[in-house]
Amino acid sequence: MKRVVVCFVLSILAVLLAAPVNAQSPRLRAYVPFEFSVGPTLLPAGDYDVDASMGGGSIRLTNAEAGNSVMISAHGAWQRPTGQAVGTLVFRRHGNAYFLSQVNNNLACSSHLIPKTKAERALSEGATLQVPGEDVVIFAKR
Repeated sequence: MKRVVVCFVLSILAVLLAAPVNAQSPRLRAYVPFEFSVGPTLLPAGDYDVDASMGGGSIRLTNAEAGNSVMISAHGAWQRPTGQAVGTLVFRRHGNAYFLSQVNNNLACSSHLIPKTKAERALSEGATLQVPGEDVVIFAKR
């Protein structure tokens, strides 16, 4: 009987200690194979850690190789997880220029829209006369 009680207490303790790990806001990592703009900043291709747990719609992108970070302000919204991927980064492409436009985190059930910059608006206005911009989706991992 004493052995059963000890096993029960240890299993409850294990569940309680594991709960805070799952409560942390999940961060994403994505490999972006091209240079891209976030606000006024041009970032090189590479692995990026994406942290949207800042609150207030802020997102931090950190280049995994160089360690450089950039903070952006976005419009956040709740979304249902799609079950297709851990998360995605969506870029708008105009010619050879890529602009981060959306960060989706299915683990945190969130989607963040990043407003267009002046440079992107100028490119998109000129693109309507030629070829319209297109969305490029990068799948993230945990």
